[in-house]
Amino acid sequence: MSGIEFDGDSLTVTIKYGKGYEETWAVFKGSSVARVRAMVIEYFGVDESAVSQLTAHELVVNVTNLAHGTGNAAAVLGAVVIPAPVTAEPAITGGNPWAGIEDEGQPLVTTMTPITPPEEKRNAWIYNLFAESTTIDELKRVYATHKTVLESDPDALAAWKARGKELSK
Repeated sequence: MSGIEFDGDSLTVTIKYGKGYEETWAVFKGSSVARVRAMVIEYFGVDESAVSQLTAHELVVNVTNLAHGTGNAAAVLGAVVIPAPVTAEPAITGGNPWAGIEDEGQPLVTTMTPITPPEEKRNAWIYNLFAESTTIDELKRVYATHKTVLESDPDALAAWKARGKELSK
């Protein structure tokens, strides 16, 4: 899924974000391993000190896993890497960060119980993939990619089949 090519004068490292040809690729070409290594570290935003003991080969393996994870999170979960805009924090006045906070008799620290979604919503994310599929081939790719989910959830499988019927009309 990723590759390294060395022709004597230059080194090329290709990192793919997935298996398919249509997936995103990042290609780094330089005259030395050190130059390509620096480009890969900068491109992926990796802390240089954290990877200083890795060989170039080990670095490529690790950033390939990072690329695959990012690609999977975006494709499967609809995640985005672009951070939300940062809003300005109010200035702390008088050196007391707690100034102005009124507890009204309530503790400032509370415990929270995680919310567990109801069983019928456990695979709700996959229904979005069905809706986003505009062709039978796209819908088939959803099945191929998430076969274990569909085979373990009869409701999701029924919804997948229903979407297929809609698209075949």
